[in-house]
Amino acid sequence: MRLLHLFGVVAAVWSTSINAKPILSDSQQTYFSACMADDRAAQEQAEVCQAALSDTGLSASQRIDAQLELADAWYSLDRFDESQEVYQRVRESVPNNVEALNGLAWVHWSRDEYEPAIELFEMSVARRPTSQGLAGLASSKRHSDAITSDGFVELMQAALALNPKYTWAQRELGWGLLNFGQPAAAEAAFRDAVEIAPSNQWNLYALGYALNDLDRHEEALEVLLRVDPDEDTPTGYFSQLSLARYYTRDYKAALKAADLTIEGWPDRGTGYVRKARALEALGRRAEGVVLLQEREALRHDGFVAYWLSDLLYEEGNVRAAMDVMDRSVEQGTADSYNHELRAFFAIELQQFDAAWSSVDAALSEAPNASYALYYKALLLVEGDDLDAADVAMDSALENGLSEDRLPDYISAIIAKGKYLRAIKWRLQFNNRSQE
Repeated sequence: MRLLHLFGVVAAVWSTSINAKPILSDSQQTYFSACMADDRAAQEQAEVCQAALSDTGLSASQRIDAQLELADAWYSLDRFDESQEVYQRVRESVPNNVEALNGLAWVHWSRDEYEPAIELFEMSVARRPTSQGLAGLASSKRHSDAITSDGFVELMQAALALNPKYTWAQRELGWGLLNFGQPAAAEAAFRDAVEIAPSNQWNLYALGYALNDLDRHEEALEVLLRVDPDEDTPTGYFSQLSLARYYTRDYKAALKAADLTIEGWPDRGTGYVRKARALEALGRRAEGVVLLQEREALRHDGFVAYWLSDLLYEEGNVRAAMDVMDRSVEQGTADSYNHELRAFFAIELQQFDAAWSSVDAALSEAPNASYALYYKALLLVEGDDLDAADVAMDSALENGLSEDRLPDYISAIIAKGKYLRAIKWRLQFNNRSQE
């Protein structure tokens, strides 16, 4: 087995007592040969391998092989303590056993213990590079922010060179590329995973996620609808389905998928936001506001705060929207998007010190954030520093700010009595439109 089934197969749980020896279907098999055949569900595999290990006639190498199979089976059942204990026993006999090193590293990885995982994967790769060792090392370093995007891609590609059909590694390459802000490259990686295993729901979910991230929601929906959901379908799938349904204006279906997201992730804000936005689109904004207010009161969440304040603003309650953003900042849940939105509210309320604070915070996290640069330009106009304002506005446009914002910037300049400067910007706007 050697963990090649990792991340995507959930084993069936058998009711057979682990203390009773399982019945072998083939009279020619021994428990050891059955253990090594690796053709059973994980729970039965654990039982067979335990039975094999009770045989005192096994050679030392056979015992190690059976222990590794047993540890893999425990890992598949998410019984990480038992898995770790067996891998450790193998290392007591053979300290540099690559499969035991990899197995222990994956146990730490599954517990989000990335530092010890990195150490073990590095020992494994130094001993003998394997696709799992290289992929695990790359993933662990990514999760602990200990690798550059180029270094991550290099390690993952090396893993895939050793095993081109390693779909988990192919997906992890895509997730890493998304994490490093390369959604188009992530889409390509996920498409490669789908090509390897077209019906794998984890592959389809990942590709749908990337397409949603690229605002190609119709394509995302088409991919996501290829999944036939079952009890093993990841909750993230329903979140992405809700998002795709929302942007393709099927709001009732978006609402249904949002409820499934909440069911799977009751302690996360994602499903509640999806539901609130669907309710708003169905003309039930007040219900959405109440839903997010209840969620915020239970456990503050920056994502929930962002969309709650957005709904409150749409209701015309700028002060209440600002209060939500203030709480997000005070409780440390605000990200660059929250700071941008708070800056917008603060400018409307003419709270310029608060607006500057949020613009600075947003740009410290995302120096090229177009709306943060735009709000900076407006604040510089307010402070009569129009040269610096023009520089900030140019930068905002270069970084993707919609030209729909130009009239508001020109209006701010006119309000300062700088008509010639406003005319220059109007001419620039006309030239951009013609181009």
